[in-house]
Amino acid sequence: MTSATSEIKIRPAAALDAANIVRLLKQLWLEETALPADRVNDWRALQYVLKTLEQGHVLVAELSGRIVGTIAALVTQEPWSEESLIEVRWLYAVTQSKDEILQVLLQQAEAFADEQELPMLARVHRYARDRIDNFGGREGYVSMGSSYLRIPVEALRKPPVDSLPVAAAG
Repeated sequence: MTSATSEIKIRPAAALDAANIVRLLKQLWLEETALPADRVNDWRALQYVLKTLEQGHVLVAELSGRIVGTIAALVTQEPWSEESLIEVRWLYAVTQSKDEILQVLLQQAEAFADEQELPMLARVHRYARDRIDNFGGREGYVSMGSSYLRIPVEALRKPPVDSLPVAAAG
């Protein structure tokens, strides 16, 4: 007997998947907020997803040809830092096997961050944080409020960035 998880296929998302990704993200938004469904602008959401598909590493999880999960990881830079990092923009899954799907999608994003040798920042909704093996307790993650920072092992081996130069008194 095969489990539902063994039938799940993880693949890179394509532009044709955008509407289904919007459907999943809208479902997450409505579960996480008290806003009525008509407050979600589907056109804006579609444009956001299409832009993210162009710029990021977006994966979907399929079960029987239906998209049941997705994650987006983008190389980005905080305005106050010269260092790049991988930001998880979204992570969501539906189905009875959602916990396993979330785990696999997150592992794929971690592998992407490791390939780039960059830290990964995940701003995690309550939904996912409660489901991913006590997210804050995951190896390599540091809790930062509702966000979690993961620094890849290779990045830890690099020498520290030089401190800012100090102007000479004069």
